[in-house]
Amino acid sequence: MDCVQRFFPTGDEYVSEDALKNLRNYKYRAVDKSFLTKYLYRHYWEWAVTLFPRWMAPNLITLTGLSFEVVAVVLVLVFIPDLEGPGPRWLYFWSGISMWLYSTFDNVDGKQARRTGTSSPLGELFDHGCDALNCTIAGIVEASAFGCGTSWQTITVVFMTTMTFFFSTWEEYHTGVLYLGYFNGPTEVLTIAVLACFASGIWGPQIWHVSAAKGLPLLGALFPESWELIDALLAITVAAMLFGHCLVCCWNVYEACKEQNRSFVATLPQLTQYLVFAASCYVWLSNSTTILVDYHLVLFLVTAGTAFGRIVVRPAVGGYLSTDNPFNDSALGKKFVWKKKVEQDKAKWASRGERAEAERQRREEAELELESLRKRREVREVERAAREQDMARQRREQEQEKLGDWERREEEFHLQQAKRRAEIRIKNNRPKTVDILAMNLRLANENLTDDEMAEIGMLRVDVEEPHRLVEPLDAAEAEELLHDVEMYLSLEANARNVEFWENMVVVATAHLESVRGSGGGGGVRSDVQDVLRNKSLEELVQLEADVQAKLGGQQGAVDVDYWEQVRSELVVAKAKATLAEMHAGLLERRLERQRQAQAGGRAAPGSVEQRKRQRLEELQQRILAGQPGADAAAAPDAGGSGRDVSQAMYEQELRREHDPSEAAFSVEVAGPTRTYAWQDKHRPRKPRYLNRVHTGYEWNRYNQTHYDKDNPPPKVVQGYKFNIFYPDLVDRSQAPTYRIERDPTSDDTDVLRFSAGAPYEDIAFRIVRREWELNRRRGFRNTFDRGVLQLHFRFKRHFYRR
Repeated sequence: MDCVQRFFPTGDEYVSEDALKNLRNYKYRAVDKSFLTKYLYRHYWEWAVTLFPRWMAPNLITLTGLSFEVVAVVLVLVFIPDLEGPGPRWLYFWSGISMWLYSTFDNVDGKQARRTGTSSPLGELFDHGCDALNCTIAGIVEASAFGCGTSWQTITVVFMTTMTFFFSTWEEYHTGVLYLGYFNGPTEVLTIAVLACFASGIWGPQIWHVSAAKGLPLLGALFPESWELIDALLAITVAAMLFGHCLVCCWNVYEACKEQNRSFVATLPQLTQYLVFAASCYVWLSNSTTILVDYHLVLFLVTAGTAFGRIVVRPAVGGYLSTDNPFNDSALGKKFVWKKKVEQDKAKWASRGERAEAERQRREEAELELESLRKRREVREVERAAREQDMARQRREQEQEKLGDWERREEEFHLQQAKRRAEIRIKNNRPKTVDILAMNLRLANENLTDDEMAEIGMLRVDVEEPHRLVEPLDAAEAEELLHDVEMYLSLEANARNVEFWENMVVVATAHLESVRGSGGGGGVRSDVQDVLRNKSLEELVQLEADVQAKLGGQQGAVDVDYWEQVRSELVVAKAKATLAEMHAGLLERRLERQRQAQAGGRAAPGSVEQRKRQRLEELQQRILAGQPGADAAAAPDAGGSGRDVSQAMYEQELRREHDPSEAAFSVEVAGPTRTYAWQDKHRPRKPRYLNRVHTGYEWNRYNQTHYDKDNPPPKVVQGYKFNIFYPDLVDRSQAPTYRIERDPTSDDTDVLRFSAGAPYEDIAFRIVRREWELNRRRGFRNTFDRGVLQLHFRFKRHFYRR
């Protein structure tokens, strides 16, 4: 401490205690508009930071980067003391590599600090000081690569780097943001400098000393004939620095002062520090007879660069520490005296006492006004805090309402998807136990349309009591059922259905314990189950009350273990009895819906609706009986001379092997009554047909995310196969035709109409509106052979790519 105090006395400390407190509040902010940074260097720096170990301090990275530049300067002094050369080719390559390494390390140190959680304003201050010293060092290295020698060209290169750095620091102090434009020094200019060093290493520094007209053929006429290429490049760079950087910095400071209601003119004297520094260096160099002649220019520039680092870091420290006078304005801390006002008071008040009394009254009035303002401000702050709390509470309530609504809708969506999966598995003859339970609940509770009721009525939906479906399950199946039932219980919102699934949880849990042998009790459990098996729900409730009384000690000493076993089995028996009663109610509601549909008076005897229901009941009986051909649907034949032939052709087509993904299709469209020209000779009749619809799964991105092979998505229509039988066609030279008509009832479907000739009527079907695949290799077929019209097609599949 004594040594530190000797060099930094207390009266002239570099950073005060108050400033150190403000240092903790400093936040580094920067804006980089460079396209190279955005699209190239940013990714390179993120990769480069992974090469450094986490134990390496960010300041050590910064210092290591600066050491590359120091080594480059030392090598330049050794091999090119006159800064003109030419020197060794490898030295120019090392100069470019050292600049690139410094840039990389300078950009990586901040990422390393954020990566290790060691970011601090002191580290930013250290980085800023290294950048200030590097301005001079990099300028000397670059001047040697250009072969400028100990001339004013080298001085111009060095002072361009220092000037741009000082203006950027001045701008950051007033705006609070380090702004780097679309074309800035640390990125684009440094990249050009590195490439220039590599060019000197390849072709030598003499390439920069050709005539400006030869080096810049398009701009050569703008420069004097005596100028070399390096003179022209320096002139362009100086102009770009003054008009593209310095003026932009001034404009940004002006905008910041305007927003902060400060005077921009008051900030301009702060630039005098650099102007005095530059003018002093110019006067010294102009009047010296040895600096430029005896190769002392590098020593002078290093000394001036060190002084520049002290000058430019002081405003940065002021910005980091929030000090009031970073530019050492001597008049800033003095008391302001309004001399004109004092002269007016002397003329108005004769004596000193009167002036003092008037001044005292003004101070009292000012204090009263300040006190009033303070009280009003406190009231406003209290009111504002109350308003903010009220608004925050309202926002929380709104967010809770939105969140609750989204949760409810999400649960409804998952419940509908679970029911849809159950229906699909039942249709594909691979139902789970929980699917049968869910389908019974759906048939009994939901108001389904006639088409949906007819479709579900043809399914293999078991009508056994729910708890009997659990008895044949093994341990793995029982565990899966319990998981599925708990899923339905968590999603269900209907109170009646919740009660159903709660009882199913009890039954499934008891069955799983019995299968695993973890329930205990052995023979006692079997005896208790036999006693409770045939009892009704009312009897079980009464028995539970008696068992509770025994366990409560109201009937003397009892076998507690036995009656505890009885009470646990009573819970399961009550759940089974409740499920039995609920299932009976479900079946009663299903039968009531069927009676209303049949005897509601909406379908007259012999109507199309009644014939449809009869046909569906017939097909259901054939499916349950296991008869073949139950999945084929055909239009009723009106009879005629060709019935046997048509029947033979129909059965031949029916016996062919079909794809498991195909299903019968018979959605006819009733058209208007039509009169045919041959109607007086032949009795019109509809042809027989055997149509199939091809369905499958669309494994798009959405379905791949929300479904899998065990729980597939809903099937979609992928194509059709139409087989229309015309065995008695009178004019066989004219093949039957088809045409697509617009469906007036829906925008998603079309009407496919087939026309032949005598003695067959037109027949039409409703199909999905999609684009057909007309490639024969993809299944398209349109033939008429031996009295059978075959029209097979698939829909096109579109694959969208980004």
